[in-house]
Amino acid sequence: KLDDVFDCDVVNKGPFSKIMGIPVSLIGILGYGFLFAGSIVKIKNMEDYQLTLFLLLASIGGFTFSLYLTALEAFVLKAWCLLCLTSQFIIFATTVLLLRMFLEEHKKVEK
Repeated sequence: KLDDVFDCDVVNKGPFSKIMGIPVSLIGILGYGFLFAGSIVKIKNMEDYQLTLFLLLASIGGFTFSLYLTALEAFVLKAWCLLCLTSQFIIFATTVLLLRMFLEEHKKVEK
């Protein structure tokens, strides 16, 4: 039954929903806020190659953490949260876009 497979309550209220008492969802919101703030700074200073690298590494960290959480959903909880899957797609897309930006900037720096 789909209601048993896609159940955000199982994920958000389960044993892996907090890390050291901090809700994982709050960690995600803070991470996205951090990336957003960094992106605003980047828009104001497009020549800052180091900021792009920093944002790329931060997004890779977020994507890796998201993969870990998705693995818990798949193999331990055996339930999926559509919000979590959407978040994983967003952090994946963010990482891909930042990687592309980094590679383009890297080419310019090497010239």
